[in-house]
Amino acid sequence: MSRPEGVVAPWCVRAGAARRVLAPWMAPATANDADDPALRDDGATPYDPPPEASPAVPAAEHDALRAEHDALRAEHAGLAAAYTALHAEHRALAAAHAALADDMATHRQRVVAASEPELVRLACAVARRVVGRELRADPAVDAAWAREAVAALDGHEHIEVAVAADVAAHVPAEAWSRAPGPPAHPVVDPALAPGEVAVRAGAASVAAGAGARFDAVDAAVCAGLP
Repeated sequence: MSRPEGVVAPWCVRAGAARRVLAPWMAPATANDADDPALRDDGATPYDPPPEASPAVPAAEHDALRAEHDALRAEHAGLAAAYTALHAEHRALAAAHAALADDMATHRQRVVAASEPELVRLACAVARRVVGRELRADPAVDAAWAREAVAALDGHEHIEVAVAADVAAHVPAEAWSRAPGPPAHPVVDPALAPGEVAVRAGAASVAAGAGARFDAVDAAVCAGLP
């Protein structure tokens, strides 16, 4: 292949001689050459220029979007304020609920303490009725209590068992005579209250009836009650 006139290949230049003109393919690349697709040596095909920038959003549409954005921000601020108010209200209600629970516990304690005497008296009244039914079902209980009172007056002379008229009526004679010791024949004392039994030995006397026993229980249980 012939070279252009006046062009000498670099390997043909003698040492010390002035270099004339290099072949085009031997010349260093310049900044302008880098933009020339024909001179690219990376094997890539010439590239298309970048697309033009999209046209700007119309001013009216931009203003509408901005207004919508501002409205959403305002709505968010309102919701945040409402949430803060509701949270504060929730804390206030929780505190009120805790205070009400404390008041209820204190009130319950006061009610129980105030009703305790009446509950005790009611329990004693119910016990009287229950034991009264048991006495009517088993009249021998009066005779057994009279025996206990006689034993308490052991050593006294002239021991007498006095019973109210209703006790004499519902306790059969064999119930008095079945147990050992006196009294085999109690005497009826009209002065005694219904259901009462008294064991006497001179000036000493022991109340052995159901009423006296319940009075002693009431005095012991209700002691100190208002």
